[in-house]
Amino acid sequence: HYPDAEKALLKSFRLNAAQPDIATDLGSIYLKNGNIKNAFRYLKIAQTRNNNMHIVFNNLGAASAITGKNKQALDFWKQGLEKNPRLPETHVNMGVVYEKLGQNKKAIAAYQKALQWEASNAMAHYNLGVIHAKEQDFLKAIGEWKLAHKFDKKDPNFLNSLAWAYEKID
Repeated sequence: HYPDAEKALLKSFRLNAAQPDIATDLGSIYLKNGNIKNAFRYLKIAQTRNNNMHIVFNNLGAASAITGKNKQALDFWKQGLEKNPRLPETHVNMGVVYEKLGQNKKAIAAYQKALQWEASNAMAHYNLGVIHAKEQDFLKAIGEWKLAHKFDKKDPNFLNSLAWAYEKID
């Protein structure tokens, strides 16, 4: 119930704007709700609080990537990883942007780093599978997509990709 969370956090922010986590949480909720302008607004406030900076930088990176500012996104994520290098989500986010930029080696390294910290990260496995499929290595893609499905049985993209790859190899 992100809209309800947004209302509660706004009320909390009005009551105590100096509380360090509220701006971070509000920025995160706005990001989830797709209100990028307000996400940036509150994440910039959170940035001045110096609290949970790895989350602040990760979310600033995500908001930047949504607006097409890929270099800025990568810069924010690198700052976040300086605060806490064990964030699989940040590594996956970086991999996605590297992939968009055609830098597959960096994307693969980012996904592998995510898996170093969380071997069951379904998105890292899925995205590795996508790169392997683009390189026509369908057996490796299938292996990654099987792992992605093993760790997240609710995402239909994993099964769709598996079916497509099985078709490719007959």
